[in-house]
Amino acid sequence: MSHVGPMIRTVAEAALTPNVLAGPDRRDWSALPRPGIDYTIGLEVGVRGLPLLASVDLGHARVDPEVRAALGRAFSVLADLGTEYRRGG
Repeated sequence: MSHVGPMIRTVAEAALTPNVLAGPDRRDWSALPRPGIDYTIGLEVGVRGLPLLASVDLGHARVDPEVRAALGRAFSVLADLGTEYRRGG
């Protein structure tokens, strides 16, 4: 699997990214207008009560044990922050 896209370091950068990328490209006459949503709104509220369904291997992929452990720690942190965590596939 691969991914091409922006590199982000923080939640704030992750929220800012669609604000930048969701706008039209002036070179594309068929581009939709900017959606008018500010994805940074609500960052200060946190994640308590938000649903989180997570899958390390999507039910089929081989995952390096170190990656699996790191994801498990990340999911635990999100659960500790109050997400409604459910483990998927």
